[in-house]
Amino acid sequence: MEYGVNELVQVMTDNTFKLNEMAIIFYSFVQSTNNAHLRVLYKVADKLGVQNRNVLPHLLARLFLFEQEDLSTELYQFYFE
Repeated sequence: MEYGVNELVQVMTDNTFKLNEMAIIFYSFVQSTNNAHLRVLYKVADKLGVQNRNVLPHLLARLFLFEQEDLSTELYQFYFE
């Protein structure tokens, strides 16, 4: 994720119709723990920045489907806010 986030975010912002595929790619390479998912979400939100903030809610809605049932408080707060 350290090396691919910039490119994946660029693809998402240029082609919003590919968000489903990007969501699958994001979580395919991340450990399935709450902390790992939270780190990725913060990094993606940071990379999207102010200009592309409209993409974030759509991506979060898709990524939430891949979350485990036992969300940590921090991860729940990130999605909620």
